[in-house]
Amino acid sequence: MTIRYFPRPKTFFTYTLLLLCLVLILSCVKEEKKKKDGKKVRPSPVEVSSIERGSITLFRSFNGSLEPQAEFVVSPKIGGRVERLTVNLSDTVTRGQVVAELDDDEYLQEV
Repeated sequence: MTIRYFPRPKTFFTYTLLLLCLVLILSCVKEEKKKKDGKKVRPSPVEVSSIERGSITLFRSFNGSLEPQAEFVVSPKIGGRVERLTVNLSDTVTRGQVVAELDDDEYLQEV
């Protein structure tokens, strides 16, 4: 009679495989989560919908007001009616550029 210190290879493999399966099954068992004070954590509600084919559009609307970095007051040297504007709103203007032309009929009659 001989004394064996190690199990047979087939038996050892079988026991190792069973132990590994048991560990895997136990790790998959879901325990209820608890907070530190012992209360159970409830799952968060989610919204589920079916898949639809369509175009993706991103549209956002914001309310607010804009303030300019600089503001200038434009005033003529003489008064009169505006005959023609040579620039549009939000156009960039340079120094000396004509912005508006005044009606000069009254001044021509005085001469």
